[in-house]
This record gives sequence, C-alpha cells and structure tokens, in this order.
Amino acid sequence: MDLALYKVLINEDDYLIAEDLCSVCEEAQCLLIGPALSGADELEIVRNEIPDIAIVDLDRGEGITMRDLEDVPYLQKPVGRDALLKILNDVLN
Repeated sequence: MDLALYKVLINEDDYLIAEDLCSVCEEAQCLLIGPALSGADELEIVRNEIPDIAIVDLDRGEGITMRDLEDVPYLQKPVGRDALLKILNDVLN
C-alpha cells in the first residue's frame, strides 16, 4: 500500500486508541498531523495544516455525528489494523 506522504489527522479522545491509530498510520508511512484529543485541538491543528484525510471519533458528544454524513467511508470502533489500512488505501488511492 502506497500511503507515504499523505497527511492524516487523527481526532480521538481516548489516548490509547489515538496511539494505536497513530502507530498504524506511521507504519503505513503517512505523515501524522496531531493527534487531536478534542474538537478544539482539531480546529487549531487544521488552521496550520490541512490534512488529506481525517480519522475522527464521532461519538464524543461534540461536532459532527454519523447522521451528518452521507456516502462517507467509515469504520466503526473497534477497528483492526488491516481494516484501517484498507480503508485508508481505498480513500487515498
């Protein structure tokens, strides 16, 4: 999978899940922006650099929810390494 040099923003309020997501993205040689642990962090980060894709926790009680999205690729937690890499590859390539 050629995901090198794609900028990925991870927005996840659970630190351990965020670390796991970061590890998978780093393994795929993506350029990480963040992680953002809140919606406020996410906004601050994207003011400085626009990601190619964002991995967002939609169950934080703030911001967008699944009801706001149509035809957007998504995975529901828990998600494994292979499923995450596949959807990143499908979306970015």
